[in-house]
Amino acid sequence: MVYLLIKEMADIADDVIIVTSSLTRDMTGKEDLYRAAAIRALCKITDSTMLQAMERFMKQAIVDKLPSISSAALASSLHIMKQNLEVVRRWVNEVQEAASSDNIMVQYHALGYSTTFVFLPSSLRRKSIEKHWFCNIKYISLVLLVLQNASLILTMRYTRTQAGKLYFSTTTVIVTEFVKMSTCLCMIFIQKGGNVKEYLNYLWHGIVTEARDTFKLAIPSGIYTIQNNLLFVAVSNLSAATFQVSYQLKILTTALFCVLLLGKRLVKMQWLALLLLFVGVAIVQIQPSDPTKAAQEKTSQSQSAYTGMVAVLVSCISSGFAGVYFEKILKGSSASLWLRNVQLGLFGVFFGLIGMWMKDGDDIMEKGFFFGYTKYVWTVIGLQAFGGLLEAVVVKYADNILKGFATSLSIIISTVVSVCLFGFTINLQFCVGAGLVLIAIFTYSQPQPKPAPPAETLPNGKQREVSKV
Repeated sequence: MVYLLIKEMADIADDVIIVTSSLTRDMTGKEDLYRAAAIRALCKITDSTMLQAMERFMKQAIVDKLPSISSAALASSLHIMKQNLEVVRRWVNEVQEAASSDNIMVQYHALGYSTTFVFLPSSLRRKSIEKHWFCNIKYISLVLLVLQNASLILTMRYTRTQAGKLYFSTTTVIVTEFVKMSTCLCMIFIQKGGNVKEYLNYLWHGIVTEARDTFKLAIPSGIYTIQNNLLFVAVSNLSAATFQVSYQLKILTTALFCVLLLGKRLVKMQWLALLLLFVGVAIVQIQPSDPTKAAQEKTSQSQSAYTGMVAVLVSCISSGFAGVYFEKILKGSSASLWLRNVQLGLFGVFFGLIGMWMKDGDDIMEKGFFFGYTKYVWTVIGLQAFGGLLEAVVVKYADNILKGFATSLSIIISTVVSVCLFGFTINLQFCVGAGLVLIAIFTYSQPQPKPAPPAETLPNGKQREVSKV
């Protein structure tokens, strides 16, 4: 209240200047509670004659490790700018350091400096703006991922269990790959500034000239095509909630392939999480059969839990291997992610056509490629294509903890909606199994401690740890 009173009286009382020495002591003191308020009050009553004396303290406050103090110094210095702009211009190094802070409020105030007086480098201004945008897009993408995961499985389940004309799932795999590939081609075109010649040259060089590099994507693309077809088999035979829980086994298979192919090391807590995941899925799958379940679920299609679970297992194994293999290719190449997705899409359409012809070729020749397509089928295609691109955004802007939270929330939403729409029955065994899976997801996603520093051998033969500077 005292600091606030000083600020309010600054415009009407000249004698307020006598408290500057006290404010300076509070500003540089050890009581963090008073420092930010003292900075604001001092900057309010200061004039050009006092500016030289307090400049050093303001520089220290701008780069202070406490965000509240740094923000107070940056925001309050707007008053000082009116007194002597040239002095404030000398603080450019401190403002640049503050703009690189992890605290969004400090970034915001530093960005205010750059936009008002434009003395921050353009690269730093752009970086600061991107940090604010990334913070927003991170949470927006996670919300969209939750909705996409839940709605995709529920919509797939709905379209595969309705009476009447049933569409060919093999055709939706092809259309989805084509939509994703077209989207990536558009993104590359935008990146090239709409220059058609540069755009075509880039595609020719990346796909045809570097054909050997392109054919590396044939293996993961073929596996992804098999996986996408198996997902329809699994969803056709398992409830949406059971599928969502069981499909988390892809975390286990991905982790194992990371260890085998990438040499990744897992800590004990991660191995424990994988064990919990396996046990949780097993509990969900060995639920006692319910004789009324078939009547409760509004479906006209024959279903087999065994077929569905086998499809899930093979899909998880293929997903884990293809994902790790694709990651290994990405790390060993400078090609953009958009170009890699175009290469995947080319092979995906090719392998999808082969699978379609082998499984449904005769029926499609008789009934047509788009037989049985409804607005819900197109929704499934859109959600699948959107999900692939959204996954890339989440991987780039979010972390594993938030992604794990999104996955868990989508499982809960799928379960609740399955009860309402499909008559899914929740029992104690399902709750225990699903609970173990949720715990496993959170445990596996937690940040792991860094390995201990290497030991240094002393002349006497003993070892000591090398401290990290």
